[in-house]
Amino acid sequence: MKQVIVGHPEGEVQVKRFYMNCPTIVVECPGCGSKLAYDFDEQYLSYPEIGVKEHIGFYCDKCSEADAECVEYTVPVLIKDISVTLEYDPDEVKPEL
Repeated sequence: MKQVIVGHPEGEVQVKRFYMNCPTIVVECPGCGSKLAYDFDEQYLSYPEIGVKEHIGFYCDKCSEADAECVEYTVPVLIKDISVTLEYDPDEVKPEL
């Protein structure tokens, strides 16, 4: 029978490119009001640390085309939890060859 283990790592997660299957963060550009998006399917967190704020970067193409003074913005996000779920079947134990 399959077993499930759920773990919650603490501290820094030693993953250089941590991609997450989660909703996109959408914010409004303070310069022009355009919608800016951070898509976690395409972008990642680098070595995320639970309980520590990470700064997500956004770039505004519209402000860049208008030669605005500021075209890059950051939004702090707090990594509250990362969950890992493992599934295994104890009946499938095999000797390593």
